[in-house]
Amino acid sequence: MKDRKRPKLPRGLRWHSESQYIWFVWYDAEGKQHKKSTETTDPAKALLFKLRFFEEHGEKSQEAETADLSNQSLERVTQLYFDWKLANNSPETVTRERRIFKKVLDFLGQKRAVRTIRLANIREYQKKRRKEVSPTMKKPVGARTINYEMQLLRGVMQYADCWTDNLEARYQPLRQIKSRVGKTASKEQLMKIISTALSNEYWRLAMWCGARLAPVAAEARFANFGSRTSMSPVEVSGS
Repeated sequence: MKDRKRPKLPRGLRWHSESQYIWFVWYDAEGKQHKKSTETTDPAKALLFKLRFFEEHGEKSQEAETADLSNQSLERVTQLYFDWKLANNSPETVTRERRIFKKVLDFLGQKRAVRTIRLANIREYQKKRRKEVSPTMKKPVGARTINYEMQLLRGVMQYADCWTDNLEARYQPLRQIKSRVGKTASKEQLMKIISTALSNEYWRLAMWCGARLAPVAAEARFANFGSRTSMSPVEVSGS
């Protein structure tokens, strides 16, 4: 068991060198540090144990930790926010969001007090981030990605009670261009399209001309509808 690699833990939890269980550190009302074993090796159960411990036995220390987060650094509040999100999200999701949010941390400044973040800072981030080129996609970073990053920032600031009414009213996400890729018609939709086209000579001609672009698909598509018209794909292709 000693040689078995231990899983990576969420922030706030740690492995103890002299114990098989997961531990965490907490502070009492006087600021004195204490270590507590969760008595489990499961990260999810350990996190749940920690949350219950603060709720049942460490309310004062928990209140001291979150009493005035507005003056805390963005780095510190981000850590607390994502630790809290682990109670309702998978570790994989939170790990991915931490990685995504690093761009925002680096731009705004990790040591910056959360309360000093203004709308102008958010807009500046949107402008500069939009000009960056994604190293994986090899094209400018999309509005969807930036909006996701700003949604995470909103969550961090709300956690610290710093997302003001002014920000809520004036913040605008970037406009996302909807995909122009068409959708495949359902069987019922296809039948309606063909039935409608067969009722008009010009529409029927256009339908068969379009079918010539994909003869194999057309053959299968119109196999069940050949009896409805006097024309056939063969006749059209021979014209």
